[in-house]
Amino acid sequence: MTERGRAERRSAVETELTLAKAKISQLQRGLFDIRQRLNDTTPILDILPADIMVQIFQHLLPRHLDSEIAGYGCLVKPVQLMLGAVCRTWRSIAWKFPGLWKEISLTVADPGCTEVRVGLVQEWILRTGGLPLRISLSVQATEDDAVLDRVLRILLQECWRWRTFEIAGNATHQLRTEMSEGDYFFPMLTSISLGANSHTVPSPMKIPWTFNTDFSLTAAGIGF
Repeated sequence: MTERGRAERRSAVETELTLAKAKISQLQRGLFDIRQRLNDTTPILDILPADIMVQIFQHLLPRHLDSEIAGYGCLVKPVQLMLGAVCRTWRSIAWKFPGLWKEISLTVADPGCTEVRVGLVQEWILRTGGLPLRISLSVQATEDDAVLDRVLRILLQECWRWRTFEIAGNATHQLRTEMSEGDYFFPMLTSISLGANSHTVPSPMKIPWTFNTDFSLTAAGIGF
């Protein structure tokens, strides 16, 4: 190939490359547009008031705490997060209504809990507003698990609005330790359920529950 031929070939390749880049850019813009349209809600959902949407969302939540999968240590995301992933409007509704977040059911596993998941627990708590909380905690972690300690502290900071509290696994000892180190009151607590491995807790009854004068506890259970 002559020098002129190589120059012409180079020019042709550069032209093809320029056209290809332009086509890729066009396709990317088209993909962005498709994604934007997919992220839009349908007209019927635009018409429904937010409070109606919330009622619909509430019917999608698990009816029992023990059937909830909170995504901390599980591959399945909680319903609230799946709703928020549908579209911008659904996400805005789900994020703003505390009633969708007042039931907290999570699994602390070792390995499986990380600093990121601790942050998710904190974020979940923030979304509950000031509503009474129903908490179910399943623990599969070791007794020296620092992440579990942090999760318990986060939950205990909101103990004044616990409505029900269930814990299963080998964390009763850590719960007792955390509660012994602070002044925690449970004025709204109506139900306690403690489940533990027999070798991990010497006496669950020694956990320092403190109630105010308006005693509202109506149910308590201890299992091994």
